[in-house]
Amino acid sequence: MAESVGRAVRRAVYGGVLYPAAQLVSGRSFVRVRRRLEEAQWEDAATVREGQWRRLSALLCHAYDTVPYYRKLMEEAGLKPESLASDDFHLLPVTTRRDLKGGSGVSGVRLDMVSTAVDATRLRPLRTAGTTGTPVVFYRDPALDDWGHATAALFNSWAGI
Repeated sequence: MAESVGRAVRRAVYGGVLYPAAQLVSGRSFVRVRRRLEEAQWEDAATVREGQWRRLSALLCHAYDTVPYYRKLMEEAGLKPESLASDDFHLLPVTTRRDLKGGSGVSGVRLDMVSTAVDATRLRPLRTAGTTGTPVVFYRDPALDDWGHATAALFNSWAGI
């Protein structure tokens, strides 16, 4: 009994006071993202699919508009991102690890030319482990860190942590 009360108090203090205060001070969005993930876990399959397609469509349009490699791939396949429907997903060209690693142009994009919506000075270079011989370098916006932390927290909550 005392353990469950202690757990409830910790959850209330962390979830209701400390995390929101840290978010407010830091300008981060961990709590907002966590709440969104908690709501999303109960959405029906159709709502999830619609949201996934809406976000993927926006990503495809962005890639087409800002990365010559992806524009070329889609044009060669006769595709325009804005005209794709969710059941056309199988038509999208696949980018392989080989494409990422070697002279295809996908990894040769200048960061200052990526998009006006991206602050390239914020991007952090990351790399794969290189277990296939050569690591692949990619760039990640630190804003995604909140999604990673919120996802881990949600998964942990399922395990009672």
